Amino acid sequence: MKELTSSDANELLSQLEKSVASIKEQGLQTWSSGYLKKHRIRYLSDLNILKHHYVSGNILELGALPCHMTFILRQLKIPVVSIDINPNRAEEFIQKNALEVIACDIETQRIPSADNTFSTVLMNEVFEHLRINPLHALRETERVLMPDGKLIITTPNLYSLRNRWRFFTGRGLGDPVKAFQKLEAMGHMGHLREYSRKELIRFLKVAGLKLLDHRYTYYHTPKLLIKPFYWLFPKLRPYQVLVVTK
Repeated sequence: MKELTSSDANELLSQLEKSVASIKEQGLQTWSSGYLKKHRIRYLSDLNILKHHYVSGNILELGALPCHMTFILRQLKIPVVSIDINPNRAEEFIQKNALEVIACDIETQRIPSADNTFSTVLMNEVFEHLRINPLHALRETERVLMPDGKLIITTPNLYSLRNRWRFFTGRGLGDPVKAFQKLEAMGHMGHLREYSRKELIRFLKVAGLKLLDHRYTYYHTPKLLIKPFYWLFPKLRPYQVLVVTK
């Protein structure tokens, strides 16, 4: 991947904003615009991770909707194929930007690609939404990943300060009702289950994958009282980044 400066990355996001703003279908435009506003900083982080781990070859993005990262990679002239359980939900955006997004349920179906096809697979903010069989998704990822390829996973941290506080105050770890309401409204699950580092490593091992690197992170600048906790105790940060190979 060519050297990507902060200015370059912000320019890509500006192009994405313009494309999202031009969506005519009002429901899609409203949702996609709101998602971009919420995840803009994470996209910058994802690009920084790719800068360090992607060299060449085809990229597979799992759980593509709203297809923002697919758009960014296409703008960078990187060969990318994306998978989503129902790409029709973003048909206007996909067609307008000539994105390749394939319909596939990664928890139950075979990924429609040959073995050892992709140098990089992205599973960013997807694992916590899987509700049927995450092991199937990981085994299929292992199959299509090249022997020296990289799987990049970003996912919430089960033992984050936020989750610990929710549990302590009796609110539980997430909102299961809201998660199923999202399934009804959007066609994919909300956060069904968040995982610890040890749990994720167990999943990877059973699927024939191994961890190369792991770190805890946050995307938005934390409040003044919380920031020292994140600095002293990184395991309390809200998100995890895993770099994985066969």
